[in-house]
Amino acid sequence: MECIAGVVGHMIAQGVASGEFEAPDLQMAALCSCTAMLRFFHPQMIAQCATKPGPTIDQMIDFVIAGLSPRH
Repeated sequence: MECIAGVVGHMIAQGVASGEFEAPDLQMAALCSCTAMLRFFHPQMIAQCATKPGPTIDQMIDFVIAGLSPRH
């Protein structure tokens, strides 16, 4: 989980540097993003959620990106 959060944090940091994202606390942004996406990359959650209703991975990615987007 730490490795995935690190990769996500790096991607968010790149987005902040380019002005695409706004995240004053990169570590918290990475942890929140990973928590939101957990059902898509944790093997046990994938199995448990396979037949349950919920957003698609594309919908969840759009949601997370919208949450990181600047508000100006």
